[in-house]
Amino acid sequence: MHTASNTGDCMTDTTGQEKKEFLPLEDGDYLVRMQALTEKQSKAGNNMLTAKFQIVKRVGAEDDKGIKGRIVFENFLLDHKNPKPVEIAAEKLGQYAGAVGASVADADYSELHDFLETPFVATLETRVGTNGYADQNQIKVYSKR
Repeated sequence: MHTASNTGDCMTDTTGQEKKEFLPLEDGDYLVRMQALTEKQSKAGNNMLTAKFQIVKRVGAEDDKGIKGRIVFENFLLDHKNPKPVEIAAEKLGQYAGAVGASVADADYSELHDFLETPFVATLETRVGTNGYADQNQIKVYSKR
C-alpha cells in the first residue's frame, strides 16, 4: 500500500519516491489544444472517447509560468444505460467541434482527429475530488479563439 505525504510541490510515497503534484489551475479561460483523442471502454464497459488537452496559456495573463504545457483529460461517454451522460458528452463534443471549426454529424467523431492541435478557448473549472481522488480541472465551456 502506498500512502503519500504532501511536501508542497512534490508528493513522497512510502517507497521514498517523489512525484510532482499538480494542483488544479485557477478557474478561468485558457488557450488550449487537443493532443489526442482515443476511443476506449470505461470500467463499466461503456464506449467512450478520452481526450488529452494541453494548456497553451491563460487568456489575458502576462505570466504563464507553471501553466504552459499542463494537461487536462476529459472523458466523453458514447453509450450508457442512463442517457444523460451521453447527452452531456454529445453537447460537449459539439461545442468542441464548433470551437475548432469542425462539423460533427450523427455522432461521427472521426473528423475530430483532423483538428488535433487546433487552438481554442476552454473555460476551466475545478471539480472537487471524491472517493479518494484529488480535485482536478474540467472543461466547462469550449469556444472559438
